[in-house]
Amino acid sequence: MLLKAIAICSFIYLTYWMYKDLRSRQINAVMTIAWLSALILVPYISLPIYLIVRAFSPKKISNAQSISHLCSKCGYENKKTSSCKKCGNTITL
Repeated sequence: MLLKAIAICSFIYLTYWMYKDLRSRQINAVMTIAWLSALILVPYISLPIYLIVRAFSPKKISNAQSISHLCSKCGYENKKTSSCKKCGNTITL
């Protein structure tokens, strides 16, 4: 009985983890539903395939993390700042 409860909880957590991983990689909704359906229907086949495919698909960077601004005075790349860290020049965002 306890083993069955652990297996069910593990399966629920695995499904949740796959969903969060797919969303963090910005996979579209149709593919997310397809992967989760495959996990529910044939978990012993779909999980290893997903882990292999996942290894070759890089995690996408959100726009907030990728925004950088070049200083017009020295050319230094600044992230999320309004003034250059190198020369102190004011950067227009």
